[in-house]
Amino acid sequence: MANDYFICKLVVHETSEENLAAVAGMFSSKAKGVEWSLDGDASNATVLVASEAHAITLAVEGLLGVVFTVATLTDEAVDLGELESPRFDYEPPGKCNGRIASVCISMVDSLWLTILDALSLILTRSQGEAIILEILKGYQAFTQVIPVILS
Repeated sequence: MANDYFICKLVVHETSEENLAAVAGMFSSKAKGVEWSLDGDASNATVLVASEAHAITLAVEGLLGVVFTVATLTDEAVDLGELESPRFDYEPPGKCNGRIASVCISMVDSLWLTILDALSLILTRSQGEAIILEILKGYQAFTQVIPVILS
């Protein structure tokens, strides 16, 4: 199996405190089950802030979607016996390589550095408990996948 590597460059533009607060507000609203919407009478500046905050929110949710997809696929590969979980006390018979396991291994091999860099960047810039909790859940899910993939 050939390894495919992706080169990704993270470009970070300075985001205002107002935008970061808006992103935190969007995640907080989502955590409370409140749907966020923009007032029709909003000024152009408010619409600009909301648009950038919405784009950042979508990017964060997309990144977390990748992380949770890898975690779910890894769990499925363990359930199907394609990967061995290091949680078991007995000696595993060896690593099994099925289709799902191969996808998980490829995704982690090609994206782990980019994912961890992006999660770190978001965490350092985040405001608000809701977004920080989501990022930490992403870290937790990804770090639980690594021992399974590398076992």
